[in-house]
Amino acid sequence: MKKILFILLLMPNLASANEEMQFVPALLDVPAFYSMEFSEDTIVEFDSAWGSVVEIDGKCNCDCKAVENYYDLIMPNVGWELYPTDEDEKLYIRDGINLVMMTKDNGYSCKVSFSQTN
Repeated sequence: MKKILFILLLMPNLASANEEMQFVPALLDVPAFYSMEFSEDTIVEFDSAWGSVVEIDGKCNCDCKAVENYYDLIMPNVGWELYPTDEDEKLYIRDGINLVMMTKDNGYSCKVSFSQTN
């Protein structure tokens, strides 16, 4: 009986360990926050004098602080370094690529904008 109970307690953890990590569309090396939804209609890609630019917006029914904390923890693990900026904006840099993440709390949801230049 104890073995069955132990196995049942582990099952949710095994399922979450097998879940595949999702990435932000158009920014395939940036992990997506677990409940973030992205619209392909918000993707903007263009070349500029400063290099190529990719932008996309996402939203989730969550607190912006949870999103910011997630990216503060996960981005260094995939090679992005956080540089200090103002409160609503985070700048990550990796291999000459700049990624700016801006969050806006709408009271009931969080809007996140990513802008990548290289």
